[in-house]
Parts: sequence; C-alpha cells; structure tokens
Amino acid sequence: VFPDEIIFISILKACGNTGAIGKGKQIHYEIVKRGFLKDMVVGTALVDMYAKCGVFAKAREVLREIPIRNVITWNALIAGYTYYGHGHEAFNCLEQMQSEGLSPDVVTFICILNACGNAKLLNHGRLIHKTFGGEYESDFVIGNSLIDMYSRCGELREARTVFDALEHRTIISWGAMIAGYAEHGSDLCALELFDKMQDEMDLSPDKDIYLFALKACGSAHALEQGRLIHGQIALRAFDSDVSVGNVLIEMYNVCGNLEESLHVFGMMPDKDVSSWGTLISGYALHGDFKLAKKCFQTMRKMGIQPDHSTFTSVLAACSHCGCLNEGYELFECLRQEMGLIP
Repeated sequence: VFPDEIIFISILKACGNTGAIGKGKQIHYEIVKRGFLKDMVVGTALVDMYAKCGVFAKAREVLREIPIRNVITWNALIAGYTYYGHGHEAFNCLEQMQSEGLSPDVVTFICILNACGNAKLLNHGRLIHKTFGGEYESDFVIGNSLIDMYSRCGELREARTVFDALEHRTIISWGAMIAGYAEHGSDLCALELFDKMQDEMDLSPDKDIYLFALKACGSAHALEQGRLIHGQIALRAFDSDVSVGNVLIEMYNVCGNLEESLHVFGMMPDKDVSSWGTLISGYALHGDFKLAKKCFQTMRKMGIQPDHSTFTSVLAACSHCGCLNEGYELFECLRQEMGLIP
C-alpha cells in the first residue's frame, strides 16, 4: 500500500512537531521519488517540517523547488525563522514574498511582528505597522501583536497608543501591556493597569499577569498591594505553581518581609533550585549569613544541586557579613566538589 499526498502531509507534520529531522529527510526522499513535490500543499508541508526543525537551508531549497508558491508556503518559513529568533531573515522573507506579487495575510503579519519584538527590530516593526496597521488595528489579534512588539522593544508609549485604540480588548491585550510596563521599569503603571483591568473590565487575571504584577510590586516596594495580589492568587490556587511561588518569595524578599517569604516557601508543594536560590537571595540581601548558609546546606542534603545563581547569593551573604573564611570555603566547594567554573 503506497502513501498518498494526505499521508505524506500528516507524517511531515508529525516529524516537524517532534523534531524528527532524520525521518523527515527520508520522507522528503520518498516524496521526490514519487513526484509529489510538484504538489504545493506537500511542498508547503516540507518547508514547514524543515523550518520547525531549524534546518533553514533545506527549507529554502524546497521552497525554491515548488513550482507554485502561495502565502501559506512563505508563512511556514517565516514562522520557523520567528520561532528560532531570526528576525532579520523573517523580514527578508516578507520582502521576497511581496516581490513575487503575494500579499501578506494576518498570519504573516503576526509572525513578522513577533519576529520584530523578539529581535528588538523596532524600525522594522514600525514599518509593518505603518504599512498594514491601519487595516488591522481594530482586529484585537493584530492589536495584541502590535502591543507585544512595541512592549518588547521598550516603546511603551506606542504600545499604549495601540492598546487604547483597540475596540475590543482581551486578557491577552491587558497582559501584553502590563508585561511591557513591568519589564521596562514602569511598575506603578503596571499596577495601575492591573487594577483598572479588574475594576473596569471585570476580567480575571491569568497566571502570567499575576507574575508580572508581583514583579512590579517587588520593584515598587508595594508590599500591601503584593499581599492583596497574593490573596487573589491563593483563592485561585495559583500559589501551588512553582513559578508563582518563586516570584512571591522574591517579591516579599525585595519588600523586606523575610518572614512571609519563608512562609510562602514552606507552603509550596514543589520546589526547584530557583525556589531555594530565591530564598537564599533574600537572606543575602538582608545580610543574614547564618540562614543563607543553613538553606544552602539543607538543599544539598536534599540532593538539590545548587547552580551559579545560588552560589552567587550565598557568596553575597558572606560579603555583606564579612565572613571571609566561609566565603573561601564555599568558593572551593564551587570549584572542587560541584565542578562549577567561576
């Protein structure tokens, strides 16, 4: 029984999703042998498979061999470049696609904006916005991508302009704007928008929005608001998530409340090396070497391997407390026992 085009397309999708490049190349050989490469849909699936696996030379080679290409074929390559952080290459693909007389669709637009945001290509992003933004700005999916792109590039004013112009805002719209403020030091703006989202829109934050709000609370030393957000997180059972617990510990550390930081740590059902490192960092920040060292020893007894960040925190505690000998012993432990290179 010989496979047809539909089976080849399905197998190529499986290869791309699992990164099975060796099997994908075998399927490519079969497709060429059976003359299916002339089929645009099969060719597009091949481009998509190679792009998802990060083998862009082969993806471009296949794209050139397809007799007729459409916007979906180009989108497969652009999406691959975007995923692997090759913003310039993604933008070049857009230009080549347009030179063939093809107009980008919504998927192209979103991929290119993501590429511009990831690579901090602000001028490229502005050009895309200027060229196509007027047509799509009322579309909340495109609007969200524009907000995210401008936020990642640190252009919060332009991000807010797009945000305010959106006719319909989703939780993603609010999250992208709050994240932009929190990531670029506009902590009070992030918290103000967080409150506005709940008061005016009756929207419940998702886990990621809570993470950025907590980060803003820590940076702004807004302990009371951090406690309120902690209460909301507990009600929605997000505090069982390791990443949320770690950010809560950090927020309380920065705000100077080590007691609550330790309480959060103790209540976490699961802890990773970052959980221990964040707690140790809090003790180091406030010059409590004994507790920092105790945490460090406890995590090692539990079989948790310290990382560079953990060692940095404990050494910082030694520095703050003037514990020269202990610091030297830790430094030797770092080099000899753990095999970590300073």
